[in-house]
Amino acid sequence: MNITIDFKSYDPLTEITTIKNIWSFLLPNCSHSFFLSIDWIFTWLSTLPEQQKITCVVGYMSNKPVLAFFIGERRVVRNKLFHSQGLYLNTTGIDDYDELTIEYNSILISSSINEKMRPIVWSETIKYLDTFTTWDELYIPGATEKMRTLCSEVIKIHKDTLVFLENKNVNSYYVDLKKIRTNSMDYIGLLSSKFRARIRRSIREYEKNGEIRMSQPETIEDAISMLNGLAELHQQEWKKRGHPGSFSNNFFFNFHKQLIENTFEKGNIQLLKFYNDSYTIGYIYNFIYGENILNYQCGFNYSDNHNMRPGIVSHYLAIIYNAKMNYRKYDFLAGDYEYKRSLSTDANKMLWLVLQKNRKRFLMEKILKYIKNTIK
Repeated sequence: MNITIDFKSYDPLTEITTIKNIWSFLLPNCSHSFFLSIDWIFTWLSTLPEQQKITCVVGYMSNKPVLAFFIGERRVVRNKLFHSQGLYLNTTGIDDYDELTIEYNSILISSSINEKMRPIVWSETIKYLDTFTTWDELYIPGATEKMRTLCSEVIKIHKDTLVFLENKNVNSYYVDLKKIRTNSMDYIGLLSSKFRARIRRSIREYEKNGEIRMSQPETIEDAISMLNGLAELHQQEWKKRGHPGSFSNNFFFNFHKQLIENTFEKGNIQLLKFYNDSYTIGYIYNFIYGENILNYQCGFNYSDNHNMRPGIVSHYLAIIYNAKMNYRKYDFLAGDYEYKRSLSTDANKMLWLVLQKNRKRFLMEKILKYIKNTIK
């Protein structure tokens, strides 16, 4: 099958308006999540330091954009021996910036490109990457299962030059909110008996200090204030556990303040505060995109009373609220944690993928890793 695609790369520092127009043109015709939305992508670009190199790659057919994505570049050295020039899909390759943790990561590809054509289009795209930069590995963090399938098909075309690696495969749990509505809003009846008892016991404990209530911000200023409250509780708990916490990262914190400023009035941000007469129980920070709720961050007020489970109670009440609001899915995003498993009705996979050039040094790295693991 012969396909003619013309590629062009753009610099966000000097061509941001052109890039935004292309992205806006493609989005309505592409399957995508909030993490590839105008709001997420262009807040990300605007908050990155100017010296951070990012390139936008666009593919055209008949002079119309049919695919687009961003590439970060970083040289890495593993074990002080194996060097690699890495490309990073819609990320930078730098931990401080990538702590944002993109999920449902993919390329924007127009629905005009049918499923049979897509591996060929992706193959041509990879060939193009060779023309504008030297690279050894293409990292695709937080990828969809469709992206894995696409990469698997491309490897068949490039079997002599590329290796496909799946570095991480993580469950991504969600609640099908329609199942709650079908069950007459009896969400707790969909959960295990053990977890039902835990939720009821915890709610009783909190209600000793008054009815549990929920509030939401009405203005951008309210939303930023609520984010600050969430961050305070989040940091308090993670520091107790011996970790710095996400909000100790200034880039991370500033990005989310800017994201709220950019998107709150569009209705894409959901911040929920749960409290009783005596204290705040917790905060939940979600994204709203289409019919889906994506649970991104939380801050909970933990205590020494182990019957009080602020996270479980807050999520339980948030899920019921969003089921009543007729959303389709409450998505916990990637992470195989007990509370996610126990509160969810379904799951899919999130994947960390690598397309690696077939280099002798990578084969040697693989052999040494095998020997090391065998000795252990």
